[in-house]
Amino acid sequence: MNSRMSPEPAELSDCVPGPAPGASEVAASQPERDITQVYETHFRYVWRCLRSLGVRSEHLDDALQDVFIVVQRRLAEFDGKAQLSTWLYAIALRIARKYRVRARLTTELRLARRCARS
Repeated sequence: MNSRMSPEPAELSDCVPGPAPGASEVAASQPERDITQVYETHFRYVWRCLRSLGVRSEHLDDALQDVFIVVQRRLAEFDGKAQLSTWLYAIALRIARKYRVRARLTTELRLARRCARS
C-alpha cells in the first residue's frame, strides 16, 4: 500500500458525510474546481469513508483512485447545492459497493471451484 495515500491509523475514525477533518470547505457559491486541490484536501476523508464502507485493505488504494477518477470526470458538474464532502461521500459509497460486490463474487467463485474439485 502506498504510504503517501494511506492515512495514519490515528486518523481512522468513522466516516460521516460532512466537512473533511482539517479541511476548509469552500462556500457553495465558489465550489472547488481544481482536481489537485480537491484530492489533496479530501483524499484522507475519502480513504476513511471507503474503509468504513467495507472496502478490503488490499483494495483501498484502487478504490480511492476510482473515486477520484469519477471526481475528475464530474467535477465540472458539481453545482454546490451540497457540500463537496457530501458529494464525495456519495461517489465513495457507489465505488465501495462495487468493490464489496466484486469481493463477494470472487469469494463465491473460489468456494464453487473448491466444491467442484472435491
